[in-house]
Amino acid sequence: MKKTVSIMVAFFLSVFASYSQKTGTYSGKITLFEDIPLIKLYPALEYEPGKEMVDISYQYYVNSKGERVRQGRCKINMDGDGLFDKIAIEGNYSNDKIDGKWIFARTSGISDESYYAIINYNNGEIEGPIKLHIMLDMFYVPIIEGYFNKGVPVNLQIQWPSSHKIGMSGSFKFDEFGLLDGDCNGWMCDYIPKPFKLEYSHGRLIRSEVYDDSTGKTSVDEPIIIDFPPMKELKLEDGTVFYIDEENYIYEEEIKTCGAIKDDFNLYVLDALEAIGFDSKKIKGPEFIEYVPAEEHYKEAKLKILTKERKDFERARDSVITDVRNMKDSIDKLLQVYNVEIGYAKMVKYSLFCFFEESGASALTDSLSTLASRRYLSTETLDDIASSRAVLKEMTIITAELEKELADIAAAKSIMINSKLKRKEKRQLNGLLKKKDYWGVCEFWRNIESKNNK
Repeated sequence: MKKTVSIMVAFFLSVFASYSQKTGTYSGKITLFEDIPLIKLYPALEYEPGKEMVDISYQYYVNSKGERVRQGRCKINMDGDGLFDKIAIEGNYSNDKIDGKWIFARTSGISDESYYAIINYNNGEIEGPIKLHIMLDMFYVPIIEGYFNKGVPVNLQIQWPSSHKIGMSGSFKFDEFGLLDGDCNGWMCDYIPKPFKLEYSHGRLIRSEVYDDSTGKTSVDEPIIIDFPPMKELKLEDGTVFYIDEENYIYEEEIKTCGAIKDDFNLYVLDALEAIGFDSKKIKGPEFIEYVPAEEHYKEAKLKILTKERKDFERARDSVITDVRNMKDSIDKLLQVYNVEIGYAKMVKYSLFCFFEESGASALTDSLSTLASRRYLSTETLDDIASSRAVLKEMTIITAELEKELADIAAAKSIMINSKLKRKEKRQLNGLLKKKDYWGVCEFWRNIESKNNK
């Protein structure tokens, strides 16, 4: 019993609230509502939502904020650009949103031909069946029937009157984004009847068959779409990845979004949809990867890498050249022996020279001088950089060898200067010098070094 009473109370409260709400109907002149769709019924009947002054009758209620909320029937009449042409629009609003069946019609006093659009809406979006008889221009006068779901077409039947010489009739299917998808069939009346069979994949035409009645031939077209990696991966030093095919053409990945493409067939469909306010440019389907030619991008990426490598190389090169020059100065100073008797100085110098010759250090010095003077190390091309890398490697090896020889010569100098030769040893050394026995001189000082170490 208590439950029944509660339900009745709630019912009467709701009824009271509804009746307490202020409702009304406005009839007169007003600027056309911005949410009224622009339906292109006829070229001379263009109108601008939000700007056009029209005769209108609409129902409404006033909410708690004192604002009008359109609710119920709405009728609109306006003049077209033509002398006698008028436009009549009629439909419903629900909570300030266009809803249910709306009719857009051309009325004319000089022609029995009628152009119209019957479109169903749900909460402001096209939802449900549609039927159109519109004139896009003097050649495009299609009759369109179909179904929409959540603002996008599901399927459409387009029929061009046989009286028109150019046009297209057919059955078209769409995906959940509003892109042509699957099998579509029909015929073109481009003066000569041409039946066609089409296959779309998310807006992309992947196959078409067109029969030409004048020749009896069927043309088949399967557009080339590269959606797989061409041959092998080409990875650069910085991690950038390109792809190369068997003919050495270079590609790169490009992420694209499926959108409406105006091919030879789809343009008729898109024009018809745009006539009822369906903006094909805003259609965004699924993303996909396409492999596009990338010769220029590849060159730019390589140049960027080479520029960095060149700078790094030049810094290394300059450092080596500086080190080599310093080493050469050290060797030159080493060969200058002062503050000793002339005869002994000659002996020491000659001995050092022999040691230097035997080790091959003089040949290294010559190579060093040649390398230090090579100006082509200032590079401009990839080949030059590769060549300079080889030179740099050679210079690095020479540097290491010279450093070792420098240490050996310094040690030999120390032995020669600090060793106290006995009379017998001096005679032995002079004998080797007279014979110009370079190997013997070097061996003599090695023996002296061994004796001193002991």
